Amino acid sequence: MAKLRMKKIARKAGRVAAKGTKAIKKAAKRAKKAGKEFSEGYEEEMKK
Repeated sequence: MAKLRMKKIARKAGRVAAKGTKAIKKAAKRAKKAGKEFSEGYEEEMKK
């Protein structure tokens, strides 16, 4: 469920988080400008 939420936040940041860590990392960098909510969810996802 967290991944779906990440994708939605990524789209809001103007980037669709494609399957693959490189695309998600790029989205995370852009999302940091838009807000910390995405980066926090991203870090939680990486811990799993």
